[in-house]
Amino acid sequence: MVVTGLGGNPVTVLSKQINMELHKIRQKCPLYESNGNTVPKDKDEMVEREFNRLLEATSYLSHQLDFNFVNNKHVSLGQALEWVIKLQEKHVKEKQIQHWKAILELQEKLKANQNKMLSVKERLEELHKQHAELNDTKQPRDITLEFLLRNKYRDLTVACKEFDQLAEQQKEIEDKLQELEASPPSDVYLSSRDRQILDWHFANLEFANATPLTNLSLKHWDQDDDFDTKWLLMPILCALGEGLDIKLNTAVRQTKYGTSGVEILATNSRTNTNAVIHKGDAVLCTLPLGVLKQAASGNQNVPNTVVLCFNRMFWDPNANLFGHVGSTSLGELFLFWNLYRAPVRFALVAGEAAAIMENVSDDVIVGRCIAVLKGVFGTNNVPQPRETVVTRWRADPWSRGSYSFVAMGSSGEKNSIFK
Repeated sequence: MVVTGLGGNPVTVLSKQINMELHKIRQKCPLYESNGNTVPKDKDEMVEREFNRLLEATSYLSHQLDFNFVNNKHVSLGQALEWVIKLQEKHVKEKQIQHWKAILELQEKLKANQNKMLSVKERLEELHKQHAELNDTKQPRDITLEFLLRNKYRDLTVACKEFDQLAEQQKEIEDKLQELEASPPSDVYLSSRDRQILDWHFANLEFANATPLTNLSLKHWDQDDDFDTKWLLMPILCALGEGLDIKLNTAVRQTKYGTSGVEILATNSRTNTNAVIHKGDAVLCTLPLGVLKQAASGNQNVPNTVVLCFNRMFWDPNANLFGHVGSTSLGELFLFWNLYRAPVRFALVAGEAAAIMENVSDDVIVGRCIAVLKGVFGTNNVPQPRETVVTRWRADPWSRGSYSFVAMGSSGEKNSIFK
């Protein structure tokens, strides 16, 4: 089993009591795109930083601005994330508008400058013509003619300086224009590829919370973050059952409490026959949350798992997991594990995809898994599995989805009391 977080976790105590060694899971998780290519490290890190910034923004909205209701309705984490993304997209468009406005302003300046240069050039040509005519006159150069020549020469000099200044201004404007046009702002906040990688992080968050982000309380969804630490693996399930008389295929139908103790009425879970009464001083109820809630209307999209057993390993046994960035359904086969030194792969399905998967045949699901693995490891390197298991926790009558999460309208305090 996988233990996520050791602080305050009773499983940690159990592992020490039975002297069970914990094995740290290597959390390096390369991401593969649907075409089988690895997501570049810089791209992966960039999108992950943006994912964390989005979560920080939603936290600020909730805890600092107290933005938790819209039209008297609770705001979910999923809604808040999409709204922040839309605001970021709006900001990108505003930056584009500012960029084009700056270019338009410079172009208008350039146009006005060129009109001035054209006017000065025409004046220069006229002054040069007048100066040449005076200079070519055959009359004796008296003081009046000399004055006119020097006056035209002065006007030519002033006009030339003005033209040179306008030429310098034109070059400055053209340089600024070239700089602006060479570094335009991004056309989009997230490209389609970036959004697919971001959706992978959203799917991972849905897996951690066992529900679509649209079901999570914006204010209280992360109340357990303080206890999240390293992921560890340990084979503890068998050890927990040692020395216990476990009744298989036995369903509890009724529990009676009395002054002398308790009575448990149980039957065969398959045939609902062979009723047996078990007596005791007390009863410890460890029913999954989904079973307790099955009479109520709930929407538990609990993560499902696809287990693939092969005859041989075709992957690096030291790499515990890798992510699959899908191009279709959010959360579908988004994470692949290998936790044991055996040829076994686990594929995880989270969020809405987990609910859809409940109604899809095993052959289709396994086929999609194999297609992903072939895209990553090569078509000729991936054999057909010898055995497969596809979980459907919500449909399982003994589970009904056993995760809990802080839903919209609930609070962290209520969830802690229930636990």
